[in-house]
Amino acid sequence: MTVSHDNEYVFYELLKYLWKKKIAICSIVFSVALLTVIWVINIPNQYQSSALVSPTESAKGNGLSSMGAQLGGLASLAGINLSGGSADKVSIALQVISSRQFILEFIERYDIAVPLIASASWDKINENLVIDKDIYDVESKAWTRKNSDNEVYEPTTVELYNTFIDLMTIEQDATSGMVTISIEHISPQLAQKWTGLLVEELNKIMRVRDISATEKSISFLYKQIDNTTNFEMQKMFYELIQEQTKTLMIAEVTPEYIFEVIDPAYLPLDKSSPKRALIVIAAAILTGMLTLFGFILVFLVFPKEK
Repeated sequence: MTVSHDNEYVFYELLKYLWKKKIAICSIVFSVALLTVIWVINIPNQYQSSALVSPTESAKGNGLSSMGAQLGGLASLAGINLSGGSADKVSIALQVISSRQFILEFIERYDIAVPLIASASWDKINENLVIDKDIYDVESKAWTRKNSDNEVYEPTTVELYNTFIDLMTIEQDATSGMVTISIEHISPQLAQKWTGLLVEELNKIMRVRDISATEKSISFLYKQIDNTTNFEMQKMFYELIQEQTKTLMIAEVTPEYIFEVIDPAYLPLDKSSPKRALIVIAAAILTGMLTLFGFILVFLVFPKEK
């Protein structure tokens, strides 16, 4: 019973101690919340644009799967994939769009290094992107940011790639196979533009890759026909050439080769981040918990004479 009474007494004294410190606790929480408000107000709004795409018939196979058992060895020798699975081409396309080479070529082709690195804010009234003069001078078209040695330096390929990847989101629905490609930026117009261009460039790259591979396969098969006198072998080679020619024709006349746009990139009107209210509330709650823990620790470590 003595231990129980002692515990009740300590708990009662702790409550009294915390109540005496209520002004200090509230002041700390209020101060942190106020500083958080000031901080989040200065964070520029981010706008996210998304495009919903679906794998096309071209991505669902090349028509050779039915010949796989008979011609698998010959096709493999020619560098032809007879599996025809959509998961393969779609998976490759999703890896390509996130690859370093694709992203860096995309940045260079559309000259987006400056808005990618030096964006400061978005002017809603004039619908203009404001560039940070401390990073890039628009008039002289030169980078102005300096390193610790006070030397002007341009963004590296690593910085460009990492910055762009942080803006991009790729999500695939496991059930339907639909893919959502999103870009988040302080400029809603650039977010929409870059999202649309990503889909366009991805289709173009995959078309070029397949056209090149198919042309090489056809060339190889014709050489094999010239090198064999076996009628059955020649017949199988011609069947492969026929199927590869179909694939080549589809690739050459289909702009939306891998992904068909179901819902194109839109101009976002509402910001996607930051969630200012949630940030302030979270900061206040966390500060309150840490402050209470600190005062409880002080009470337990430095007990007062009773």
